[in-house]
Amino acid sequence: MIIDIFIGTLCGRGGDRICVNIANGLVDAGHQVRLVLGHLQSPAYVELVDKRVKIINFNKKRVRYIIPSVIKYIFKQKPQVFFVVGVESAILFSFIRKIFFQRFKVIVRCLNALNAQTVTEESLNYSLLNHSAKFIFNKADCLIAQCKGMADELVRDYKVNKSKLVVINNPVGQVIIEKSDTTCGTIEKKNEILMVASLIKQKGIDYLLKAFRKTQDTFPDLKLRIIGRGELENEIKEEIRLLKLEGQVFMDGFREDVYNAYAQAKVTVLSSIYEGFPNVLLESITMGTPVVAFDCPTGPSEIIIDDVNGYLAKYLDVDDLAEKIIKALNKNWDISAIKKTAEKYRPENIIPQYIEVIKKVCE
Repeated sequence: MIIDIFIGTLCGRGGDRICVNIANGLVDAGHQVRLVLGHLQSPAYVELVDKRVKIINFNKKRVRYIIPSVIKYIFKQKPQVFFVVGVESAILFSFIRKIFFQRFKVIVRCLNALNAQTVTEESLNYSLLNHSAKFIFNKADCLIAQCKGMADELVRDYKVNKSKLVVINNPVGQVIIEKSDTTCGTIEKKNEILMVASLIKQKGIDYLLKAFRKTQDTFPDLKLRIIGRGELENEIKEEIRLLKLEGQVFMDGFREDVYNAYAQAKVTVLSSIYEGFPNVLLESITMGTPVVAFDCPTGPSEIIIDDVNGYLAKYLDVDDLAEKIIKALNKNWDISAIKKTAEKYRPENIIPQYIEVIKKVCE
């Protein structure tokens, strides 16, 4: 069976990494996979795609320019099943299937907690997508929620038919697993905490900076390393200056060797306002590094096991976030126990669930 996976823009974000992990896992299981891209923003990220995965790049940055290319591709390739990500892609492929009387199946992987996303972003675009989701999701053949919290929201607020809904957690990438198996525990820890995130509003980096500032009284030599890039880079640098944290916070931008940063950090912190099922937390515990995160919608509460692999902080509570970071830094963690909590997210445990869904949909 040939499986088509559509990503609007491949730029190295968490959702992109998950799709790449799924594509790689499917070819490992013997399936043919085509990774169909609207636009390739970060060529370096292609290096993580298995060479057996065929990449088709339309090289179109905007959705309205992608549509003719997608229609042409569908008529030429006659796909059996399209695996798509998010509301916009669900709308696009459901529309094309309806208008052009196509028979391919549409499996939608939901990205984030939609209600929290709509409130946080305060955008007409997100508001329209949120309303569209209530209509379009039941047009798909199957919806994949990344966690139970997301599934509950889809049923409760978007009236998704439970018979079409499946919960499948995200798989950790093979590169992280290989590095964990070969180097975990052998790399010396630095006196720093880590955040890996796109520099966007969703990630709540301003909350983290304020919390980090509060840790300085207890750990004056502690550093914060931020890996990622995005539209708020200048604002974050200004916030660092205002908080007098120059020299204490390092902004690395994009790094291919993020596994080294996980291994060297004492704690990985996630201050997101909303999530789906954050890959950063999965990667960190796979590398044996404990995590601290806001109890945001959705995901962290289903990953973090208190006092075993990390701590949950009260939602958007800077003081509690700082306290939990300090608590994590003071604890003598059992690395093996942390890694054990990540085993269920390995590809060999997750990819078969995707294969089962695809087979069921295509019967």
